Amino acid sequence: MPQETDEFERKSLNFLDQILTIVREDGTSFTDQEISDNLYTMMSAAHETSALTVSYTCLLLAMHPKIQDKVIAEMNEVFYDSTVEITLDTLKQLEYTERVIKEVLRLLPAVPIGARQTNSELLLDGVQIPKNQILAFNCYNLHRRTDFWGPDPERFDPDRFLPEASQGRHPYAYVPFSAGLRNCIGMRYAMNSMRIMLLRILQEFEIGTDLKQADLRFKFEITLKLVGPHSVWLKRREKL
Repeated sequence: MPQETDEFERKSLNFLDQILTIVREDGTSFTDQEISDNLYTMMSAAHETSALTVSYTCLLLAMHPKIQDKVIAEMNEVFYDSTVEITLDTLKQLEYTERVIKEVLRLLPAVPIGARQTNSELLLDGVQIPKNQILAFNCYNLHRRTDFWGPDPERFDPDRFLPEASQGRHPYAYVPFSAGLRNCIGMRYAMNSMRIMLLRILQEFEIGTDLKQADLRFKFEITLKLVGPHSVWLKRREKL
């Protein structure tokens, strides 16, 4: 007889399961305090950064109604009625929406400054860096370098992330989730959750604002914060 499958069986471990079951090389597991610290870090970091990015996406879409129209057109094409489920496959079809989010993260990275500690001596651009030094990098400015992004880096243009436009671009020219071995472990989760949030907002509301992109001012905390009101208005969309 064929083996029965359990529809509730988990195909992969979630984050909590992983930190509860992981075993270090010395055979020890995480302590209760370490588990608690990791959970608080994951929850606070993931929720604030994703919420900030969605709010900035709504703000920039409000400033660029033609791009907003293209996003909602794509969403309505994929999710054409209530019977279409939100799955990884249907979310992947929101390709233009993903490019919009990426362009928002280029202009307004939720974490504008990152840092790394050197674990060995290294030579960086002709400068000898000793071991155990803290190096900070400003991705807010990096994402505006004209040698990577062209002569108009302040312009909001999701098509910068078309495959043909991205070809040949330096892999570390764009680091809203950091990069390399220490990149953000929640990157895929964040992108999918933001697509879902935007889907729910934009299918119900048209977004507008009187703010202008050139007038926006920000302050660098752990996350990027807008100085002044986050002023947008919502208008209920008419259903066809």
